[in-house]
Amino acid sequence: MTASNVHRRGAARVLLSTLVAGLALSGCGGGDDDTAAAPAPATPARISVNGLAAVGAPLAGAAVSLRCADGSSGSTTADAQGRWTLSVPAAAFPCLGRAALASTVLHAALAAAADATTARMNITPLTDLLLTQLAGQTAVGFYDAPRYAAVTAAAADTALAQLRSQLPAALAATLGSDNPVTVAFSADGSGHDALLDALQAAFTQAGTTLAEVGAALAQGGTAAGLLPSHLLAAQLSASVGQPLTLDIAGRPLSGATAMVDFGTAASASGSVAAGGRQVTVTVPAALAGVPTVALQVQGVHGGVAVALTTPAVDTGTGGNTGGNTGGTPPTDGGVQATSGTLQVSGNPAGPFGALPASFTPASVQPLYLGLQGVAWHTSSVARDDWNLSINGLVITSVHAPTGGAFQSSALLGAGALRTAGVSVDLVGGSVRFTNVTLNRSASTTGSLVLNGTLAIPVQTGTALAFNGDGRTWIGSGMDAAAAAGVDTPIGSAVKTTHTWTSTLGTQVVLSITRIGGAVNNTQLQVTSALGSGWLRTANGATLPAGLTLDAAAKTVRFDRVSLPDNGLGGGLLLSGALAIQ
Repeated sequence: MTASNVHRRGAARVLLSTLVAGLALSGCGGGDDDTAAAPAPATPARISVNGLAAVGAPLAGAAVSLRCADGSSGSTTADAQGRWTLSVPAAAFPCLGRAALASTVLHAALAAAADATTARMNITPLTDLLLTQLAGQTAVGFYDAPRYAAVTAAAADTALAQLRSQLPAALAATLGSDNPVTVAFSADGSGHDALLDALQAAFTQAGTTLAEVGAALAQGGTAAGLLPSHLLAAQLSASVGQPLTLDIAGRPLSGATAMVDFGTAASASGSVAAGGRQVTVTVPAALAGVPTVALQVQGVHGGVAVALTTPAVDTGTGGNTGGNTGGTPPTDGGVQATSGTLQVSGNPAGPFGALPASFTPASVQPLYLGLQGVAWHTSSVARDDWNLSINGLVITSVHAPTGGAFQSSALLGAGALRTAGVSVDLVGGSVRFTNVTLNRSASTTGSLVLNGTLAIPVQTGTALAFNGDGRTWIGSGMDAAAAAGVDTPIGSAVKTTHTWTSTLGTQVVLSITRIGGAVNNTQLQVTSALGSGWLRTANGATLPAGLTLDAAAKTVRFDRVSLPDNGLGGGLLLSGALAIQ
C-alpha cells in the first residue's frame, strides 16, 4: 500500500466519524430538524380514593358514589366493614361523596388529595354535618347540585372549627384535632367510631335526628342550638344544703325550672337562668354523708361527678329525739303497699260525672294489646272502672264507661318518669306518685293531680339476676321460657333475634347480625314491665364482655354483662343464663 492510499483512507475515517457524531447530536435534540418524531402522550395520573362509610356501625353493602369538579364520577359498594375504594383523575378535585343504605343517606366533601396517589374520604354523620356547615345548605341538596368552587381547604377548615366548637365537651375531646373526613379508623366501637356512637346517643337524648339537625343548620341555625344541651363541667364539688350552679352549653333550656337527679338517691328542682345557660339547685339534705354522687340534669346531655361535703350540724341536747323534726319528709323506703291509694286533686271535668277524691285499685295487671306496662283497675270488670296505666312512655287515666281520659302531655321517654314525679321500686313492689299531673284529652277539661303510693307485683326470678343501681326500675331477676331465633334479612346481612319475656312483661332481646356467617353487630336490650329500657350495642365480631352464646347447650350465658345508665339513675348488671330453642 502506498503512502498516498493510506492518507486517503485516514481522511475517509475522519469524515465518517464526523457524520456519525453529527447524527448523534441531532437525535439528542441538538439539531434543528422539525421532522423528529413527537413522544407518546403520558397516561393521566389517577388518585385512589378510599374511606369508611359508617354511623358507628359500618354501612355494610352501602352504595357509594363520587362526583368531582372535572365531571368524573364513580360508584362502588362498601364491604362488610364499611370500607370502599374508587379511582379518579388527579385533576378531578374537589370531589363529593355519598353513601346510601336503605333510609340512611350520608355525604362528604374533599377539597384535595393527600398526596399524588391517594386520598381519604370517610362518609359519616359528622362529615354530613360538616358539608352542611360548609355549604350553607343541606348536604343532600349540595351533592345533587354542587358548587365545587365553595369546596376549598380553607372553607373546610373553617367549617370544621365551627362544628368542633359546638360539640358537647366529651365529644369534642374525643374528636380532638382529627378531621372526620380524613381520619383513619375502623368501625369497631373504638376511637372515632365510638365518637359516632356517642353522637347518635346525643341526638337521641335531645329528641332530634341527624336529618333535623342538618335541615336547621342549612337554614342558618348554629350547632349551639341544634346539638343537645350539655354540661360544661366534668367534675364539681358542693356542700349539702347549699346551692350549686351548673353551666349549660348547646341547646338552651326553655323552661323556668329543670329537674336535677343526684344519682338514684335524690332529685331536686333547679331554677334556670342566663337565657337557659345556667341551672342553680340546692343540694338535697338527703345526701348528707354521701361522698360523691353522679349528677344529671334531666334533658341535658352528659353527667357530672360531684364531690360532696356535709357541714357539721349542732343538734343540741335533750328534747324529743323521735319522729320527723322537719326538713326533708321521710320516704317510704320502698315498702310495698297492701293495695295502695292515690289522692286525686286538680280541676278535672268531663263525661264521667263526679270524680272520686281517691283512687284505690282492686287489681294491677299487664297492659293489653301488646303494650308493655301495667294498669291499675278500680274494678275487676274493666269496662266498668277507672284505670291508671304506665307504659314507660305515657301515663294515662281512663274512665272506661264514658271514655273520659287524662294523660301525660308528651311522650316521657327514659328517665322522664322521674321528671313527672313517679318513683318506681320493682324490688320492693311500689310506685310512688308525687304531684303527678295528667292533662285533659279531647273529651275532658282541666287536669288530674295524683299523690300517693300504689302496689305493684315484684319482679323476681332465678334464671337471670339483675344488679346495679337501675335494678329498682326492673326488679331482682326474671324467669322466661326458651326463646326461638327469628331471622330477618337486611341486605347482605341476616339479623337473628331472641326475645325472652317474663310473666310480668319484663323482656330481654338479643339481636346478632351476621354477614357471611360472621358476627358483625350485637345488640342487647332489656325492658322492664313498666316499659323502661336499657340498651347496649357492640360492633364487630366480638360479643359484649361477659355474654356467651352456647349453641350446643342451647343457652345464652350472662356473666355480669353491663348495660349503661339509661337516664333512670343507674345501669344494670346481668348474671345467669336463658335458654334458646
